Amino acid sequence: MKKGVKNISRRKSQSKIIDWKLFWILIVVAIIVLAVLIVTQKKVGLSPTTTEDFQVLKASVVSKTPCNPDIDPTTNKPYGCIGEVENAIDNNVQTEWYPRASIAEAVFDYGSVIDGDYIVDYSWRGDTTNPLCVGVVSASKDGKNFVELFSAKSSAGVVDGSVLSSIQKNTAFRYIKVRVGGDHSCGWVHIKELTIKKKMGSVGCTADVMQCPDGSYVSRNPNNNCEFYPCKGSCSDSDGGDNEFVKGHTEGYLRGGQFYTHDDICMVTSGNGGGAYSSSCDGENCAVDEAYCEYCDSKIDSNCGSTAGYYVSTHPYFVSCKNGCKDGACIVKPPVPSTQCVTDADCSVNDQCINAGVCVERRRDFISFEDNIKLEKSSDRWNLGEGSPLTGSIGDDDLKNYLASGQLESGEEYEQSIIVSSDYNKFNSLKPVLFRDSDYEEAVGYTEKTPTLGFRVLSNSWILNYTLNFVTDVKGINGKTIPLLGGKYDVINYVPVDKKLTLIESSKKFSLYEGETITVEGHEISIGYIDSDEVKFIVDGFNIPTTGSLMNGQFAKMSGGLYIGVIDIKKQDYTTTASGFVSISVGKSILEMTSGSDIKINGETITGIKGFIYPSYSSYATGVDKIEIEWKNDDEEFLSTEKELIMPEFKNLKFFMKKFNMPSKEVTDIVQSTQNSMKLIVPLRDGSVSFGLAYLNGSGAIGGLGKASDERLAIGVNNLTYYEKKNVDGRPGYADWYHTSFVASYRMSDNSLEASQSYLLRAKVDYDSVDNRNEVTFEKLIPEGWKPACLEKIKGDVCDIGDVSFTITDIQYVSGGDEFVVLAGSKDVYFDRLYTKEGMEIVFPSESAVVGKSSFDLIINSEDKDDNLALGGTYKINIGASPDKEISVLKIVGGSLTEGLEVGDTASYRYIQYTPLATEVIHNTIRDQDTARIIYHGSESYAEVYLSGQSRGGIGGGINTYTLSEGETVTVVIDEKVYEVSISYMSFEVASLKFGGDIGEVTEPLSEGESQVLKDGTKVTMNNIVSQDFEGGINTVTFTVSRTNVVPTCSQNECSYNDECILMGERRQTNYCASSGQMESQRSSGEYCENGYECVSDSCPNNQCSKTPQEEENGFRIWVCRVFGWIVGGYNSCINS
Repeated sequence: MKKGVKNISRRKSQSKIIDWKLFWILIVVAIIVLAVLIVTQKKVGLSPTTTEDFQVLKASVVSKTPCNPDIDPTTNKPYGCIGEVENAIDNNVQTEWYPRASIAEAVFDYGSVIDGDYIVDYSWRGDTTNPLCVGVVSASKDGKNFVELFSAKSSAGVVDGSVLSSIQKNTAFRYIKVRVGGDHSCGWVHIKELTIKKKMGSVGCTADVMQCPDGSYVSRNPNNNCEFYPCKGSCSDSDGGDNEFVKGHTEGYLRGGQFYTHDDICMVTSGNGGGAYSSSCDGENCAVDEAYCEYCDSKIDSNCGSTAGYYVSTHPYFVSCKNGCKDGACIVKPPVPSTQCVTDADCSVNDQCINAGVCVERRRDFISFEDNIKLEKSSDRWNLGEGSPLTGSIGDDDLKNYLASGQLESGEEYEQSIIVSSDYNKFNSLKPVLFRDSDYEEAVGYTEKTPTLGFRVLSNSWILNYTLNFVTDVKGINGKTIPLLGGKYDVINYVPVDKKLTLIESSKKFSLYEGETITVEGHEISIGYIDSDEVKFIVDGFNIPTTGSLMNGQFAKMSGGLYIGVIDIKKQDYTTTASGFVSISVGKSILEMTSGSDIKINGETITGIKGFIYPSYSSYATGVDKIEIEWKNDDEEFLSTEKELIMPEFKNLKFFMKKFNMPSKEVTDIVQSTQNSMKLIVPLRDGSVSFGLAYLNGSGAIGGLGKASDERLAIGVNNLTYYEKKNVDGRPGYADWYHTSFVASYRMSDNSLEASQSYLLRAKVDYDSVDNRNEVTFEKLIPEGWKPACLEKIKGDVCDIGDVSFTITDIQYVSGGDEFVVLAGSKDVYFDRLYTKEGMEIVFPSESAVVGKSSFDLIINSEDKDDNLALGGTYKINIGASPDKEISVLKIVGGSLTEGLEVGDTASYRYIQYTPLATEVIHNTIRDQDTARIIYHGSESYAEVYLSGQSRGGIGGGINTYTLSEGETVTVVIDEKVYEVSISYMSFEVASLKFGGDIGEVTEPLSEGESQVLKDGTKVTMNNIVSQDFEGGINTVTFTVSRTNVVPTCSQNECSYNDECILMGERRQTNYCASSGQMESQRSSGEYCENGYECVSDSCPNNQCSKTPQEEENGFRIWVCRVFGWIVGGYNSCINS
């Protein structure tokens, strides 16, 4: 017994020891788990349900009270509104919306249903007449049924009756309606602000976490139905990226590690980097606030953190909306409904078909230069396949500035002219064609095969000749300043025996004396050495040239890209303080021209631009009679509505194509009717009609014209036999239905379009037992159906349908046998052709020419440009059995028709007729039955092409002086940049200029003599202001633009960084643009801050930078390892794990 008791006691004692060890292990584990949960919540931002963090919700405007239309007696204009309704939801109580009426009501859309706790802040005021105004705020899920959230009345003791209401609610809503006033006792009312703040963290989520691929963890988002937050390095954008045409929701992490969401929203920009949000907008300041995802790698950008991947773009940015903005997306014209476009004819007049399927607004709106001429005559336009209609010279009557006539400084007169290539067969010159080229498609951004109407300029094609003709002989051209292709050049050397000229462009001429220093464009120039035929210069302290010296007619390059050329050296033998001087020219480029050879600019040969020099007969040794420059393209080039043709090096002369003008887009279709038949859908004067064209017989050959053997199309020329029923096999009483339609057309012998008419008709043969006679009734097909045209006609009668007239020469009716009528057409009436509404002629073959054949041709004739029927070119559409024994359009053939070019990968081929009407055919071969669509343009079609020239300015990137009248626009070109300039503001003493085009900036008001440097380095100087304050007076300004290397001055809320101006709050690497206008380094955790962007963590609670998630994680790791590291072998092992 005792032995057994001892054994039991030992086991109990061992059990207690084990229980104590287990107890301490469980305590440690519990503490660790609790600590992990607490820190995990802190790390991912999970807050207790009692948190007081709020998010301001964005809204858009649904409706608003109209502005007051009553007339203000003080201004004699409608009272209107003060401020926009968007001011009521801009989170700024300093702005307001004032409809100037006794009631103000607006409905706002918050994008989706909002539930949970939220706070409504609502501020309004009445006026001093009666400030006792009631304000009501209501909520709705559907925008129709509203529930009042609260109402309040302003107090008479408050100035202007102002009131600020704030209340917490939890009624679910999407739409909020605010209303103040409603009766005339209230007075005129203002809505100052409506702000709804969503209470964050009001939804409790479970505290579990999800491990990400990089080993980190994310918790659940209480503001997204407790779904897990996305992992770092992941980002989603519902509109697929940087896409301003679709409203997107972007969600992910910023580079600094903060979770961020953004909904694209319309806004009206203010010009200082900010703006006001709106549900919609239009005009030049209309934009969309866009966000997107971008890839970020810590190896490239330290701001990315340890995880490479996709992050929300550093900041949303504003994308201008050319066609306006609505519901968070720029407006773009939609594609053609239900069907893809194949050609421009499928789109509206101002649109084009790109990438084999989408109608878009023509993307290029080319800015013309100061001088333009449309290359056409009133009687001759630029048709397909033809050279330029302008065969003569273009002079100063056409390009008045670019080709201005004038005098040299020594009095010699000159004229300038241009001849554009016109005879294609002789010169291989410009002509509009239909082309498809992968190089062109890549250049203009097409991603699919896109046949294009434009100019495909083959290499070595002659494009134009420019001529400078000296009306009076120039006996000594050296040292003269001459015009050339819109620029000004100083001649520094002329070698008549070689017919060679050396010129310096955009120049300034000087006489420089020994001992003298002059300053040109910031460069100090003096003579270092001079004798009777040589000179060396000192420019900014350096020898020019660096070795040797310069003689007359020679040049050298200076710093800053300028050249100095020697015109004449004078070394005097007597002793003076200035015993020698040299005539020099300083400019930005050197032009070397040897007659008959390619020119050189700054030593580089410009292939395809040749110069020709014609010496003066009266002064051969020193004079020049004429200078020509020929432009032939070196490589293949293109000219279209998407691409300009610009003269190499001389970029101030170009061709641009505004559009290919097609007056009408009439469509005729040859399409499937059944597997064995095709139909024709054709527009006539009475509307479009559809009827059977051809069918196959049992053996796969053509059975006849029409839909089937019992639905035939009757064909004749001037006479026609129409069988309504026919006994085909000879058995008595077994007559079958035969013809069901025929065509009848009228065409005057003078081929006039106005008189042409066509009808699709059918005949109903019958026997009148009362009068004992055969009769026939004719019906015509219109879009609404068959309509009676001639009733109960007998033999010998005449049927008149419009101008179509025919006589009934015979009628036969045999019950159970043949039933037919014989017709004889009057003069100019035909039974084998149709004329469409716009004048296209379709000629049908005879039945005998098709029955039993493998195929037949449908002949299509176009008008000429003078609207004469059938005189503008012919082609054929071949119809027959395909290899699969189905009837199809087999091919399109014709001498004036181009080869078919595939549109995208659609198996649709585009043809066009090289005639003035440019008829198009689309051959669709993707289906079992190939079809055709004819696009007929009705009148002359032609390319609208312009030759455009711009005078070039002076050195240092160009100097140009312009005079501009109020209400006008002038085009300025400098260093290949294009600006459209207009007067933005003007008074007697100051004027402000608006620069559009490549920059888009408005100058400060400038007085005469004042200058401003724009953001791109362009300097604007106001020279003269003429403000005429009387009726009929014209206000004008004269200003000068020039390029400078001065770093632009940024505005008050911008900083200069790497020669660009960035907005306050924007970051670059670890720096940000501060309110001081200077770039400052981001601050670490614990440092003072006022805005989140000042901190590395992007978070500034209580004016102190918070820790980054990495810092928080590291701090927790250190604490855990210090307390519990002994469990895993010590502190170091814990840290390293």
